Amino acid sequence: MGGVEWACHVRDISAAVGAGETESCYESQSMPGAAIAPRPTITPLLVRGFSVRAVSAFISLAALWFVLCRHLSGEWSVNAQYNYGWFVPFFALLLFWLRWEGRPPCRPMPRTRRSSSLLLAIAVLAFLLLLAVRLFEIGNPDWRPLGWVHAAGVATLTLLYIRYRGGATWLRHFAFPIGFFFVAVPWVTPMEAPIIQGLMRVIAALASETANLFGIPARLEGSLIRVSTGLVGVNEACSGVRSLQTALMIGLLFGELKRLSISRRIALLFAAAAIAFVGNYARAFFLVWIAATQNVSAIDRWHDFAGYSIVAAVFVGSLGVAALLGIGSAPKRGAWEANVRNQRTEIKGQRTHEAD
Repeated sequence: MGGVEWACHVRDISAAVGAGETESCYESQSMPGAAIAPRPTITPLLVRGFSVRAVSAFISLAALWFVLCRHLSGEWSVNAQYNYGWFVPFFALLLFWLRWEGRPPCRPMPRTRRSSSLLLAIAVLAFLLLLAVRLFEIGNPDWRPLGWVHAAGVATLTLLYIRYRGGATWLRHFAFPIGFFFVAVPWVTPMEAPIIQGLMRVIAALASETANLFGIPARLEGSLIRVSTGLVGVNEACSGVRSLQTALMIGLLFGELKRLSISRRIALLFAAAAIAFVGNYARAFFLVWIAATQNVSAIDRWHDFAGYSIVAAVFVGSLGVAALLGIGSAPKRGAWEANVRNQRTEIKGQRTHEAD
């Protein structure tokens, strides 16, 4: 996207941040001898309760998120480890919609000159950062730190507008769906490589020891396992990092859908990661057993099936753990939602009374 288009997007967002919603009314003109009828006060061009300024800001933010997803889609398509990233934008939209349905009362921030100037300055800095990142992405699209900076810039602009529209209450309420998108951003190599190498060695060692325990001669050679028919390699796909990342996404998703407390969400994440680790260990041992009892070439017929089975096991297992953890939190969640509805009803009643 060119610099002019990015400037248009940030101009719409900055206009919404820097200025408040204005109201216009018809000017009454009197005629001699005619009674003056009251003129209704209207807001400029409302679209289902939202002004044109709000709709323009929404379209601008949607365009920014679209450009971000388009940039990350290359990694999602090429690297099988991040194929799950295609589902994350839709899950994030679902979580945002659910939060919107249970949103607290709107309490816009005080529209002082200092606060408006501060938000406008942050928005301009975020835009300039996005513009610079976009230029680097064109020349080096595979450099992963750019994806994190890009996502952080778009998330900052989105949270700034949410803060402007609904105040600090909305900012806290909608922060999770915005932050959830970061699970689709590829990990930087200095963090990802040690995790992959460590998991490969651990999984290979456990599979080799288990094979010997069941009477299958196996010798560990780094991340390779030598059996009577040849070598079985524990590569990146078998290391478990793919299912680990998918488990993090599923754990965060179910924790939000169940509206669990922070401690229970952390417990759910550990449970999902444990299920993924055990599943990959069982997968590696299964492939070693196939290679030892049949031949090494038979692994290709079972490799993908075993991988998809692990994802299914993580999904079902995480769903079950989330259901167990959500048993005690259901009454608290219901009381919180009822309190939010009561507050919104009281505010609507006050506004109606003031209008009368």
